[in-house]
Amino acid sequence: MARLPTVGGDSGSWGTVLNEFLTVAHDSDGTLKYILNVTDYGAVGDGLTNDTAALQAAINAASAAGKRLYVPAGTYLFTTLSIPGPEGIYLYGDGRASILQCTGTGNAITLGEVNLWNRLVLKDFTLQGNSSAGHGLYLAPTGAGNNVVIGQIENLYITGFTQTGFYAVYVLDCYGLQFNSCSIIGNDSGVFCGSEALHNSFNDCWVRDFMKYGYHLNVGAAGNRVWINGGFVDSPDPAYKDVVGQIGLYLQNGMVHLKDTQLEDLTTPFDADAGTLIMDGVQFNGSFVSATFTISDSVEAHLTDIQMHNSYSINAGLGTIWTNCRAKINPPDVTDPGATLARPSTIVRLTNTLPNTSLIGLAATTGARYSGPFTIVFEDGNTILFSGGTGTNFVLKDNRHWKPYAGDSITFLRSDVDDLFIEIGRKEQNLVISETGDRSVHYGDGGRTFNNVGALGTVTFTLPTAGASGEGPYARNMLVRFVRVDSQTVRVDPASTQVIRGGGSGKYLSLDTDGASVTLLNVKASYWEIIAQTGTVSFES
Repeated sequence: MARLPTVGGDSGSWGTVLNEFLTVAHDSDGTLKYILNVTDYGAVGDGLTNDTAALQAAINAASAAGKRLYVPAGTYLFTTLSIPGPEGIYLYGDGRASILQCTGTGNAITLGEVNLWNRLVLKDFTLQGNSSAGHGLYLAPTGAGNNVVIGQIENLYITGFTQTGFYAVYVLDCYGLQFNSCSIIGNDSGVFCGSEALHNSFNDCWVRDFMKYGYHLNVGAAGNRVWINGGFVDSPDPAYKDVVGQIGLYLQNGMVHLKDTQLEDLTTPFDADAGTLIMDGVQFNGSFVSATFTISDSVEAHLTDIQMHNSYSINAGLGTIWTNCRAKINPPDVTDPGATLARPSTIVRLTNTLPNTSLIGLAATTGARYSGPFTIVFEDGNTILFSGGTGTNFVLKDNRHWKPYAGDSITFLRSDVDDLFIEIGRKEQNLVISETGDRSVHYGDGGRTFNNVGALGTVTFTLPTAGASGEGPYARNMLVRFVRVDSQTVRVDPASTQVIRGGGSGKYLSLDTDGASVTLLNVKASYWEIIAQTGTVSFES
């Protein structure tokens, strides 16, 4: 672009002013001083020409000169592109109409050797992959660790990187990258953040239609952080479904802080040595957790349709609500069989719209025991499923004004526990204690009235017999307390078999303990018919 003539030669005239402006914004040949165009280096963008060499030449020139590189609308075919160091690049286009289409089998765009305090800006273009390409954006620079301090990836549309095991965005050894308003759609996996990926954030990004992972965060190094703010991790399109299913959010090692977030239909498994998942004002729906997690007593965490395997909860506060959940909770391994695990009592309030809440595996390893009991406070209709082990204490306590909801039931898959305490109230209950399917305890079958206090039904205990030398399934110090005006208490010890029936038709308490002695505390004998099959029965007033 030639300089405009100075009209009249007068200082301050429009020609002089305009020429001064052009001098600031343009070089002497009329080109913009701070912006390069890929077409100036031979890029065609017709969707047919291989533009690899032209694009790479433009990138190298812009990086070396510290200029921005502009990609006009068009489809630019390339095999692989590298962003050189240490300068970095500012690469931008005309939105989705500017398409960089990878036709090769390697990573599409890679970040080369850079040093600290380099820039990386990628914005307003489409990065199109193929079924044979590697990663899309491969941001794993060589050289000094934690390299990219100024990095902004904004309004990119990344799609088509469908080769198994590869990601649309792969981040490693980068510091301070900001992904803003990016759409990562239709790839094998969306985003990977690995070790030394410090203080990176994803803001209002949309990750969907992935075949394996939406976000895969493996930030195990101390001090690593990843922020996910807003945006979506959406259900995969049926066209991209994989037989093993998809994982929306995969958290591996390190710490992830989720605040005021709703996660739906997600899977969050951890390694055995995983860090802490901090849940602060978080609602989980349809999730699977395999981790150690902590819920502060002050947090109102709502856990819905959760399956937690090989996990344990610490300080689950009274504000915690588990709905229609299944939790398999195992303590950490201990090498000393006689060890005492310093575990505070865990209190969980169970409430639901649908029943069937399960807690499985609340057992210490070989001979180890918890220093405190495990307590559940439940309300409304729930099914609670337990599997215990030697050295475990359980406490189940109804806190619904001592009147649990009709239809509540408790199932113990195994009864080899040291101390088991169950407190149930006055309304209909289903209480099942079972080693196998044919050994069960039922309470509250028909809502019958006993002693004119509340609606009680049938209680049947069936406990396994202890094995030789105390091995095998067994139960001792089992206490079932019916919270009533006259405080009936049934204490069961696996030594003999007793059947105890209440007086009158349809009012009975049945115990079948495979050899147990039964002690009834504070029970009026006139209300009971005691049938002693073996062993002894005693009363304590």
